[in-house]
Amino acid sequence: MPEDHTPDKTVVDVAVSDTGRNSSPAILVEKTDGITITKSMLGSLVAVLVGTLILRVAAQAMGQMLGFYFNFISENYYPLTYTVTGLITASFFITELFGSLILGALSDRYGRRLFIILGPVFGAIAVQITSVTVVLWIIVFTRLLEGLSTASSVPSTLGYISDATVGHPNLRARVVGLFELTLVGGIAIGAKMGGELWRHFEGTSITLAGIHVISPAFAVNSFIYLVSLAIFIWGVRKTGHAHAKQIDGRSHLEHARLKLKHYGEILRSPEVWMFVPASP
Repeated sequence: MPEDHTPDKTVVDVAVSDTGRNSSPAILVEKTDGITITKSMLGSLVAVLVGTLILRVAAQAMGQMLGFYFNFISENYYPLTYTVTGLITASFFITELFGSLILGALSDRYGRRLFIILGPVFGAIAVQITSVTVVLWIIVFTRLLEGLSTASSVPSTLGYISDATVGHPNLRARVVGLFELTLVGGIAIGAKMGGELWRHFEGTSITLAGIHVISPAFAVNSFIYLVSLAIFIWGVRKTGHAHAKQIDGRSHLEHARLKLKHYGEILRSPEVWMFVPASP
């Protein structure tokens, strides 16, 4: 009986020079059941995880400092009730909830990378605006931007991981597990970071290029968002699994409508609501 020499999983080094002759190994390809993942794509997955960790640190630091900022405003400008500060803080979740549905659907249509990048962009704009204002409706606007930051980054990142690990369920499970770890770890680090930033810059205001910065702590936090942005821009590659702009002859609007209808059915599902008490 002949031996079967076909491995379930192989790792192949591929390197071809301009002349077509083999040279030193340059590209690592993991092959499983005929489906390959290049070294570049594995690097992109690492960049997604590291960038997500830093993005979560910045977002949590922003939320942590917001409570301190409310106290600062109440003591130095005008009093704020707990109800008002609670509502402002909670406004974040409005755009996170509804934005996740819309931006997640758009990332299906136009590719994940764009919406991954938009996450730190929205966040950096939000903290910069917060640093120069004590006007409540503007602060509400920045919270809505922060919600869009999360709504843009999380669904597109999970979609990116799914696209990049097609045919590799074990790798997908590990990467998704690490993704969850970056969320929890980012929250822990961000809480500490927010406290340290506020401790160093509490009560300090500066003027830069004619702009009065009331709370430099928020402005400094924007640089953390920019680090995340740089990692996403230079580290994340396209997966090659972007959907076609039209499927079955349907328009973009029609696909968006069907997608939202699908989300509505999910939200109305009794099975989904059974898990709500278990949510953090």
